[in-house]
Amino acid sequence: HMAAAATAPDETVAAALETAALRSIARSGFGTAARALTRAAALSPARQERAQRLLAASNAAHMAGRLKDARRLLDEAMACAPTEELRFEIEHLRGEIDIWVDSPMAGHERLMKETRRVPHGDPLRTAVLLAEATVPCFMAGEIGRALATARESRRLAGIAGGTPPLSVEVILAEALTLAGLSDEAGALVTHCLQRVQASGLEVARQAQYLPFSIIALERYREAKVLVQGVVDAARAASAVGILPYSLAMLSEIHFRVGDFAAAYADASESVRLARETGQISASSYSLVTLARVEAAQGREESCRQHVAAAVELARIHGLGSIVNYSGAALGLLELGDGRPLQAREHLEQAARAGRGQGLKEPNVVQWQPDLIEALARLNQPERAREELQMLESDAARTGRLWAAAAAARCRGYLTAGDFTVHFQRALQLHASSPAPSSFEIARTQLCFGERLRRERRRIEGRQQLTTALQSFERLGAEPWANRARAELSATGERARKRDVSSSRDLTPQELQIALAVAGGATNREAAAQLFLSPKTVEAHLSNAYRKLDVRSRTELVRLFSRETAIRDGALRAAPAIAGPGL
Repeated sequence: HMAAAATAPDETVAAALETAALRSIARSGFGTAARALTRAAALSPARQERAQRLLAASNAAHMAGRLKDARRLLDEAMACAPTEELRFEIEHLRGEIDIWVDSPMAGHERLMKETRRVPHGDPLRTAVLLAEATVPCFMAGEIGRALATARESRRLAGIAGGTPPLSVEVILAEALTLAGLSDEAGALVTHCLQRVQASGLEVARQAQYLPFSIIALERYREAKVLVQGVVDAARAASAVGILPYSLAMLSEIHFRVGDFAAAYADASESVRLARETGQISASSYSLVTLARVEAAQGREESCRQHVAAAVELARIHGLGSIVNYSGAALGLLELGDGRPLQAREHLEQAARAGRGQGLKEPNVVQWQPDLIEALARLNQPERAREELQMLESDAARTGRLWAAAAAARCRGYLTAGDFTVHFQRALQLHASSPAPSSFEIARTQLCFGERLRRERRRIEGRQQLTTALQSFERLGAEPWANRARAELSATGERARKRDVSSSRDLTPQELQIALAVAGGATNREAAAQLFLSPKTVEAHLSNAYRKLDVRSRTELVRLFSRETAIRDGALRAAPAIAGPGL
């Protein structure tokens, strides 16, 4: 009321509004805080206070997911002729926002230009800007440039003395990971993770890109704890602006460990929130993350639509890395549906893009085994073996269990002699992973069963194929289940067609709500988590009950708990599947 009655700048009223905004932030009211701070800035008599409050308003708008408003407020702050220190903070935030809403390399150039304005006697400030400027290079697929920029950032932080900013070390860890410098990356990731675990949420915000490296290094449990913590904190704080990327990361983790229902729900929400908050560049990654889950489950139409949307964004905004992901997703889709020729075309596109960009970590975009299988099915064994040698070399260089297991599977499929030893080794490697993937295990069992059947070892083949079929059905991986069912029929055993995963028929929002409720949330809590109204949650939950044929929360919890227990039980049983002698 005081602000509404003010007819001229008034520092007393502006300070009162700022205090009110801080109380709103403490209650997670970032949108309210942004409005209060914007009004406080308008009532500030002094330029520097006005610029400081506009910066704070922009930061609050950023957290609330109002990125266009955040950029406009930064423009207004710059018009106040801020001090050099304040200018640094303004441009740092602008660069962070521009990366997700505009062309990433435009954000890179802006940040690099700002580094040239920083006084030579302030290497730490330059290091922070260089770290932020590295992120667009990742998105554009310029890995060599990213590594050089990240190393320079770390060098300058060392000159400044003291403990380097966490963001500097996190960005260097990701650059090392992408460049395939596995040992150096692993040591730095461990160090960064220890810093995060010993610090509060504010420091953890500097580590938003750390999960990417942890996932590539196959440390999925650690990655999930970190990302889930960020997601939970963002939901509790209504900080919707940081959710799209974190949810895409969470989907990636769930996909890698074979929890397709959660992966689909997380990626779908990531796409929705990226679109609603105007995070154009972020939405391209969200789209390809969702498309990969859809490819594995055979959701062909939506997979192609989401890849097409991601590729168009990549073309407009120069997002070279998306080409790798889109090619891998479409290749997986075609391979699952039994179209190896089309699969090869998409997977070769991913290969050209990744190798041209200098990507040397095989676990970032998992296209190599799919290309080898497509070539083998097209009766191109020599080319398949050439690709296999490269995959085996990458697995040995990086120590990735997934890559080694997939390579052993491919070697078994291509070997003319004793192929069983390779498949058994593949299954042993799958089982030795800290978080085995039921999808990857089932794919190995499918290939093993195919080879056994063709060698007329039908009873042994049936064992592998039956177990693979059960896993594919639980995952909702319909095309792969169809392939396993066809192979079983070829052994002389009629496989009764069962329904795929019970969650397969739910819409993305129904699945998100069902998972939240199955996790113990009330309707109101689920609404708060997903930024929906309680009535919307109630309507979607009723539809989910009907589709899942359950009548109560207890039955819903029991259903999802049973699916999880079956999946986890299959993973624990994986070593026994490998056969005698292991």
